[in-house]
This record gives sequence, structure tokens and C-alpha cells, in this order.
Amino acid sequence: MRSWLICLAVFVFFFALYAATAQRGVSWQDSGEFQYRVLAGDYVWHSGIARAHPLYIGMARGFVRLFPQPACFHAANLFSGIGLALGLAFLSATVMALTRSTRAAILSAVVLGFAQMPWWLGTIAEVYTWSLAFLMVELYCLIQYFERRNVVWMFALFTVNGAHWSVHNLALLDLAVLVAMLGHEWWKGDRQRGRLVLGSLAGWSIGSLPVLGLTVASLMDGGSAMAVLKSVLFGDGYMAQVLGTGGCGGTLWLANLALAAVSLLNPMWLFAVAGVQGGHGYRPSQALLWLKILTLVHLLFWVRYRVPDQATFVLPTLGMIAVWVGLGCSRVGLRPARWGVLVISGCLCALVGPCLLSVAVQKMGVAVSRSRTLPFRDEVTYWLLPWKHSENSAARFVSEVGEQLNSGDVLVADSTATGPLLAAREACVIAKDWRLMTPWSGETDDETVSIAEEALARGRSVFVVSPVAGYVPAAVLGEFEFERDGVLWRVVQRRSRENGG
Repeated sequence: MRSWLICLAVFVFFFALYAATAQRGVSWQDSGEFQYRVLAGDYVWHSGIARAHPLYIGMARGFVRLFPQPACFHAANLFSGIGLALGLAFLSATVMALTRSTRAAILSAVVLGFAQMPWWLGTIAEVYTWSLAFLMVELYCLIQYFERRNVVWMFALFTVNGAHWSVHNLALLDLAVLVAMLGHEWWKGDRQRGRLVLGSLAGWSIGSLPVLGLTVASLMDGGSAMAVLKSVLFGDGYMAQVLGTGGCGGTLWLANLALAAVSLLNPMWLFAVAGVQGGHGYRPSQALLWLKILTLVHLLFWVRYRVPDQATFVLPTLGMIAVWVGLGCSRVGLRPARWGVLVISGCLCALVGPCLLSVAVQKMGVAVSRSRTLPFRDEVTYWLLPWKHSENSAARFVSEVGEQLNSGDVLVADSTATGPLLAAREACVIAKDWRLMTPWSGETDDETVSIAEEALARGRSVFVVSPVAGYVPAAVLGEFEFERDGVLWRVVQRRSRENGG
């Protein structure tokens, strides 16, 4: 009973922290997309089943409906904080199950909960915090199975993993390890092995129903089995990154590693070394091998998963390392006074570190190199400071766009700006009587040019967010000239041949 009270306290404390620092309005890029999908009830999206996240959308949609319409964006962001706080509570429960140490459990939760990237993602609408929560529940079920050798816990483990898959495809990394563990249990000749396998299969099928439903629907719509399988495993256009055969490299990869490293600005992470080196005294000791394998699998996948937002995928790795932090704390055996000093100093490091780093970067004049800038957004503070309650650049951008565009106008938006615009239109924060053209609205480059020409011929205005290659269809850049108008760029005329047309 006492252990669950500790876990409840961890949940309440961190939920309060994330609720207080959650972003209040719309968000850029994927977070804005999630806000729109939650409000619109879009369970499919446009990038394949791997990016559908149907269980997350369903849960978040139910949560947001508890709030009045004006608070819908804040509620969608707040839902991420609930997932992270729940993950921290189960992290504490897992560490206590292994060490029987309350201090170790609290320390592990503090290290992860105050880390920059988890906190950052716990304040905006994102799926990663809920993926972490399901991973932590999986670990707890794993420990309980090895402690009790009860088939019910294996059933629960695979059910949770199936539900995790319906939240995010990172669950498939866990599944590979869990299947190997199940095979090992079968090979040992456990008298319950038949029930273990059948229970695991049944549980995983139940938990996976949201994704399996999308898969069946895609097959029934005429998709080939191979195409649907690729959609399930990789989504549209992510196969090379998942398999490690392509993706972003060079400077962007190093920038992602540097951003992820900000979460390690806390000396208490070093307890993980003692945790991994240990082994004796942890109960049940059989689970440690599988914890090490899970940690290694997530770490290796993350390091070679070269996507533009690679840093955000570090959460499972940090979560696994936090377990070892708790085990290391238990192994070292800190006295209460010293433990209290370490927790307080660790919290201060996590709080002050990003602030000092942000100030240092700005003082040194180091600029984030981007081919375009987003209105009102300071790139350094946006990426380094985890609290987002005062970050409103996307909301200000959307408000300006709403005032700037009139009925019949056309806006060609890139993926970063599309999310908050879609969410604001769905929530009726801005009007819908102008045309929003996005990377996913289906127009070809030539069709986009024709639509722009038609609007101009009718005396309407045509805008783009950024007249930069990669953010506007190439044909639009080649055909028109632009001038700055408010937070957007207005199409002023066709580009002459002498000017490169």
C-alpha cells in the first residue's frame, strides 16, 4: 500500500508541474497536427498506418471533450503531461519492485521527470509521452511476471504492448524482446508454457485492435498485402530511416544528438553506471537480462534513426536508463540526508542547466541555422527551454493569419505551419472561407500554380508562409515573385523569363 501511495504522489506532483507549464494554445508542426486530429476525430491521417496512432487519438479526444471549447488546445497539450506523469509513476513502481527502496524510486522519477526533453514533450500535444507510459507499464508487468510466475502477468504484459503499438510503433522494438523472452520461457519447459503462449497471443491481439482494425480496413479498400504491411511497419516514406539505410545525416544528426544531450545535464544520471554494474540484491534477478536487452535495443535504434526530429525519439532510451539510475541509487545505499541533497541539487541542475545554456548560446551569438525563420519564434529558447506555458509563437502566427486573409484568398503552407492552421480552423478560432493548400491536400505543382493564377485573376490574394525551396512547391517558386506582407509572403506577379522564369 505504501509503495502505491508513493507512486500516486509522484503522479500528482509531476502532473501538477506539467499542467502549470503546458503550452496554452496551438503548436507548430506535429503537435499542431495532433491538436487538429484530436479535434476532428481523424484516426487515419495521411502518412500510413505507422503514423496513425489511433489509440492516442481516441484517448486524447475523450480527454479534450471534458473541457470547454476555448480550452481545447490547452487540454490536448495537458494530455501529454498526464501520460508522462503516469509513466513516472510506473517507473517508480518498477524500481521499488526491483529494489524495495523508496528513495531509489523517487530519485529515478525525479531524474527523468525534470530532464529537458521529457518535460519539453510533456507540455505539448505529442504521442511520445504516452509511448513512454506504456513502456513503463510493460516493465512493471515484466517484473511482476518474473516475481510471481503467474500467467496473468504475461497476459497483461502482451496486452499492454499491443495497446502500446496502437499508440506508437516503438512498441514493436519491445515486442521483439518480449517474443524472445517468451521463447526462452517455452524452451525452459515451463509446465504453463501452452497457457503462456496462448495468453500472450490473445492479450496482444486485444491490445492491438485499433491498429489491426486500420490494417483490415486498408486491405478491404483494395490495398495489396505488401503495401499494407509497409504502411503498418514504416508508414509512407520512412522505411529507409527505420531500417537505418537512409535519412538525415551530418550537421542535423549532430544537432539532434546535442539537443538530446541537454536532458543529461544532471549528475544523478551517473547512478545508472552503478545500476548496470550491479546485479546482486535485485529481485527478481532474472528480469535484469531482459531489461539490459531492452535498454540496448532502444539505444541502438535511437542513435541510428536519423529523422529531422530524432531528439524527440530519445524518451524510451532515457526511460530505460532511469530504471538503471534507480538500481544504482539502491546499490550505493545513500543515507537520507545525502539522498535529499542529491535530489535537490539534481533538480536545480535540471532547472538551471537549460536556462544557462540558452543564455550562453545567445551571448555567444550562436544562431540556429535554418533556411527560413518562423514568425515570433526564438529558435534557441524554443528548443532549449522545456516549459512552454509562455511560448505562444504559433498562436500569434495563427491570429495574424486569421486577420490577414479574406474570403477567397489562398495560402500555400508547409508542414510546420499547416498543423496550427488546421487546428485553429477546426476549433473555429479563425475563418474557413479562404483556401488552405497543404503538402497533403492533394494538389500537384501545376494545379497549385493554376489555383493561384485563378485566385489572382478574380482579384483575390495568394500567400505563402516561406518562399524558400522545400517549403513551397518548386513550380510556385519558379512562376511567381513575392513580397513580405505581415507574417506571410504575398504573390505579387508572375516571374519574368529575364528574372529566371
